Amino acid sequence: MNSFTCAWQKIIEVIGGSEVPEDHRHAENTVEWLVRLRPNANLALLLAALGHDIDRATPDRIRRESFDDYDAFKNAHAERSAALLAEIFSECGVEEAIASEACRLVRLHEVGGTPDADLLCDADSLSYFDVILPLYYQREGYEESLRRCVWGLRRITPGSQQYLTKMRQSAELQKLVTHALRIVEQEVECDTEPASTKTHELSDPYSVFRAEKITQGF
Repeated sequence: MNSFTCAWQKIIEVIGGSEVPEDHRHAENTVEWLVRLRPNANLALLLAALGHDIDRATPDRIRRESFDDYDAFKNAHAERSAALLAEIFSECGVEEAIASEACRLVRLHEVGGTPDADLLCDADSLSYFDVILPLYYQREGYEESLRRCVWGLRRITPGSQQYLTKMRQSAELQKLVTHALRIVEQEVECDTEPASTKTHELSDPYSVFRAEKITQGF
């Protein structure tokens, strides 16, 4: 067994033990979206896509309720996922350059900021809408799912947003995503910062709902 296969199997084993039922499918689906967006994705990107949320699959995972600030929570989650992957890469003897790059990408997977990190962020976000949203909606309901959709949409680069319209969703979920898109579009209209200076800027995903009455009646 080569080092890449070893790491791949160990990541799948850890994720398979997650208490969240969609975690395993999300990991694989993120890889699928990555390859769809970049068919020649390198080994570091592939490993990062598979293991980007590995923290969430462990018993002592980073928990939202431990943080007052959403950005801090997401950053801690990304850092711990990278640390867990580093241990697996070391155990499997993954080449240092590949291991280092994969961990760097995982640290950035919530915010992007480089072409490869943006790509991983897009694949992660598209997978949320593709395979996580239906189950998330069942558990959390409309309002929380709407907030999460808004946060997810704010992360996706314009070139990848086109894929959202091609996903097959129920009429109820289509309405939810359309509502979220309306909110994000209104944010953009009110934003005076040039779009070229922004990538996957992480901010409080719930802040927009302080003014959510503007969409009431949708």
